[in-house]
Amino acid sequence: MEESIVEKSTNRKGIILHIALVAFMALAFGCGGDDDETSSAGSGNGNGEANVASGLFSALVSGNSFDATGDNDSIQGTYDSNLLAVSGFDFEYGPQGATIMLAVNGVTGPGTYTIEAFTSIPLQFTEGTTVYSTAMPGSSGTITVSSVSETGAKGTFEFTAFNTNNDNTSVDVTDGVFDVTF
Repeated sequence: MEESIVEKSTNRKGIILHIALVAFMALAFGCGGDDDETSSAGSGNGNGEANVASGLFSALVSGNSFDATGDNDSIQGTYDSNLLAVSGFDFEYGPQGATIMLAVNGVTGPGTYTIEAFTSIPLQFTEGTTVYSTAMPGSSGTITVSSVSETGAKGTFEFTAFNTNNDNTSVDVTDGVFDVTF
């Protein structure tokens, strides 16, 4: 069956949104910190940008499978100045694709990091143009990092995020797993 012009336009909007989110992640999360000798190693290229990553990035989103390891999917990640940021784009999720963005500051090694509403770096789930964020009231989550280095990270995550349009809808992201090389 051939896609209609509306469906193609909608898919393009989802891809454009993903690219914009990755660019935002590179700018917002890749910058910062100071250049003193006590800061941690960067993520390979030293320019503070998110890198194309490979590996595993999956979760259940309100019971629906999210898997960013398909042919048209992508994973981005960086670890620089104790900031770990990883995102995955699942092109096959819903009619427009979806993105999960994880970021946590203060990562110095393995451990569980708690995310609460109103944190400076929220976790996000975006489907099409609808954004659910832990920056909204009532949100929470955890990221458990089992290993992290300048070349990759491994761990689990879960979070509840609310729609940024303040309509009280939420998503529960559970059983999240990442094992990425950047």
